[in-house]
Amino acid sequence: MEAKKQCAYIFKGGKRDNERCITTCKRGAIKCSKHKNSKGRLNIILPADEDLKKESILDGVEDVKEDVKEDDKEEIKEVTEGEQFEVDIDNNIMDLIKADIAKIKFKNLNSKTFDLKQKFGRSIAIFGSSFSGKTQMLRNILDLYAKKDIISLLQADNIHADVYKGLPKYIYTTDHFRGDIIESWKFINSKKKNKFRFMSITDDIVTGLRHNDTLRKLILSYRNSNLNSIGLFQGLSIINKVERGSINYVVLKGQNDMLIVKDLIDWYLNQSPLFYKYKSLNHKQLLFKEYMSNKENSIIIDNIKGKILFVKNYL
Repeated sequence: MEAKKQCAYIFKGGKRDNERCITTCKRGAIKCSKHKNSKGRLNIILPADEDLKKESILDGVEDVKEDVKEDDKEEIKEVTEGEQFEVDIDNNIMDLIKADIAKIKFKNLNSKTFDLKQKFGRSIAIFGSSFSGKTQMLRNILDLYAKKDIISLLQADNIHADVYKGLPKYIYTTDHFRGDIIESWKFINSKKKNKFRFMSITDDIVTGLRHNDTLRKLILSYRNSNLNSIGLFQGLSIINKVERGSINYVVLKGQNDMLIVKDLIDWYLNQSPLFYKYKSLNHKQLLFKEYMSNKENSIIIDNIKGKILFVKNYL
C-alpha cells in the first residue's frame, strides 16, 4: 500500500531569507500539488508517514528535483537534515555575535562612572543571577564611592558571608531591610536642608521588598533628600514598571533565566545599536549570554546621560 503523502516546504524570501529549512506540512499532499503555494513557498511532495526517517526526507527531495524549476535546484542542493542545519545556522550567528563582542570598546569602572557627588541622591540597581559577579560589582562601587562622608547601611540576608568581609567600619550592616532607619534619614535631611549624605544598600533581600513603600520612595523621590540607594536583585519582578524606568543607573550582570534576559532586553537594551542590530529575540538573548559569559563584563545603562556603557568589572 502506498505510504500516505505529506509535503515539505522550503522558506524563501522575507525576513527569513538567510534560513532554509525543511519540515512536514500537515495539510497533506492534495493542497500542495503545485511547487509554489500562495505564500511563495516551494512545496515538495514526499512519501511519508508519522515515523518518517531523515533518510526518507532526503530521498524524497532527490525524487522531486526533476519537477522543480531550474532556478530552484541550487536551493534544494543546500538543504540538509533539519537538526544539523539548525546547528549550522546557530554557528553562523554565534560567529557574528563573537565578532561583534570583540569589537566592543570597553570602559573600566572608575570614580566617574556614577555621579554620586551631588547635593541629591542617585539610585543604582544591579540585576544578576547568583554567582554572576554582582556582589563583587557592589564591592567595587563601595570602594569608589562609600567614603566616610556618606553614612551607609548594607542590608543583606547573608551578611555573615565571606564576600562581605573586610568592609570599611563606617559601612554599617544588618541582616534585613531597615525601612525605619531610611525613613529617619529622610526626616533628618528634611529638617537640615539635605546636610547629610546617606546610602542605602540592599543585596538580595528576598522578603519584605516587593511592593515596599520605602523602597519605592528611595527610587522615586527620596533622592531629592540626598539619599542614595543601591539595590541588588535577581530580576525585575521585585520592582514595578514605574520604578524600573526611574532608576538612574542600571547595571546588568549574567542571568540563568532566559525569561529574565528577555525582560532586561525589552526594558533596557533594545535601544542599544549592538542589540538593535539583531532582529530576532533569540539572537539578542544569545548575544547577552555570550557577552556575560565573562563575569568581568557588565552593561551599565546611564539614564541621566542617556548612554549605554560596556564595562569591565575590575577597577
